[in-house]
Amino acid sequence: MATAPPLSTYAAQSDLRSRLRLALILAMLLAAVTGVSTAELVFGNALAVAMLCAIAVVAILWLAPWTGVVALVIAATLIEQFSLVAEGTYSDGTDHIVLFQSLNAGAGLAGIYASPFEMFLALLLAVWLIKGFANRSLRLPVSAVGLSVAAFALVVALGWVRGATGGGSFQDSLLELRPWLYLTIAFLASSQLITKPKHVTVLLGVLAVGIGVKAVQGVATLLEHYDRRPQSILAHEEAFFFGLFLAILAALWLIPMKGKLRTVMTLLFPFVLVADVANQRRTAWAIAAAVLFAVFVVCFWGFPERRRVIAGFAVMGCVLAGVYWLLFSNSPGLAGQPARAVLSQLLPSDRDLQSNQYRIVENVNLGIAIRQTVPFGTGFGHRIPEAVPNVDISDIDSFISYLPHNGVLYVWLRLGLPGIVAFWMMVAIALMTASNVFRRRQDHVSLMISVTLMAALIAYVVQGFFDMGLYWFRIATLIGCLMGTLEATRRFDLKQVVSDGPTKAVRSGGQGVPASDLPSAA
Repeated sequence: MATAPPLSTYAAQSDLRSRLRLALILAMLLAAVTGVSTAELVFGNALAVAMLCAIAVVAILWLAPWTGVVALVIAATLIEQFSLVAEGTYSDGTDHIVLFQSLNAGAGLAGIYASPFEMFLALLLAVWLIKGFANRSLRLPVSAVGLSVAAFALVVALGWVRGATGGGSFQDSLLELRPWLYLTIAFLASSQLITKPKHVTVLLGVLAVGIGVKAVQGVATLLEHYDRRPQSILAHEEAFFFGLFLAILAALWLIPMKGKLRTVMTLLFPFVLVADVANQRRTAWAIAAAVLFAVFVVCFWGFPERRRVIAGFAVMGCVLAGVYWLLFSNSPGLAGQPARAVLSQLLPSDRDLQSNQYRIVENVNLGIAIRQTVPFGTGFGHRIPEAVPNVDISDIDSFISYLPHNGVLYVWLRLGLPGIVAFWMMVAIALMTASNVFRRRQDHVSLMISVTLMAALIAYVVQGFFDMGLYWFRIATLIGCLMGTLEATRRFDLKQVVSDGPTKAVRSGGQGVPASDLPSAA
């Protein structure tokens, strides 16, 4: 009588059969799409080119899913959400790429309201789900950070349903939903698809170079149009990215961590500084001051053996800032722009005074509307009521009646008390988790991703308070990627603890390795 094969052999055979079926289905779909696309390409159909590109993207994501997270960071740092010409400045080329706009508006494909970026996010999730089911490795980020993101995403979903079904504009509610959707999906994808420390190193390098490339574009625009330069040369979001660049570079010198990343960022620093100044965004210097202060405090706290050096850098920075203020606070030229940005809060010009007054009235109206809609808010898609009349700037920004400058009050208005509590819980838990990872300083990867996330969250909140920072798609995507990457890094740390055992942690006294023993950054 024949004997049944062992259970392990049967499981292996079943797994092999499922893989073969999956490969056969994917091969049939790939062959069909390739055949149709090739035939259409012969007849000169531009859509065929897009289909062939999509096939290439699918192949890359299937072979190396983590590259999808890198692609999200590239998109966030390089490609504008809106046309720069529409914002009153000169095009830098990348703003012509129709990535964040719907195919209906950007490519003229009637009825397709999804954007290429959203299609890419859907593809990234599909690859993760298919490979997870096939390999039986599907898992969710069950942690304090993951649960806080999930809780906030649930409140956002309920706010969207409440607004769309409660008389709000469906199309406008989708626009308001998008940044939160991008943040959630980017977090989920990053936490699952980043599986090795070298992936984190590549991601941080791409982030730094992407910001540097945008700075070079800004300097090129400045030089080309210097005699007739507009009020700004780049998008609003660059204030966030340039501030984050300064924070990362400061951390690399304070810790210190030698390597290619620090060398490249130091070489790009002059371009970032010039582009940030020339962009003339007042929020940029509030962001820069906040993130640099945070980096100095965190490094001073986390590296007791380097406190004298860090304090020396801090004193030198304060002295240089004071000298700059004395020399340039009354300078009308471009070099005096940061000083004038600070001065505008004390002695504003006519233009700055009008802007300040508009935002004060806007915040008053938000406060009145919040009190009237306690406890659940208005939901998305509703115009913000004006109890106090304000200047009409809808000809400059047609969406201003839905999206105010103060994004934190906006979240409170839209999502009510549950939403604002969930938002601050998500930010606070992510900050505490990052600080705990930084304090352990097990390796340069965990150090850099934790300090990068802390600086990014602070910049996110600062720009959210003053300049619609919570709405920008690029910023939301990067925040999601960094939070998810931190989650993945913590998974690496847990694996390291399991493999090394408790003795190494006991020998180090729970304080991680000293700064002198840290490996150089790639």
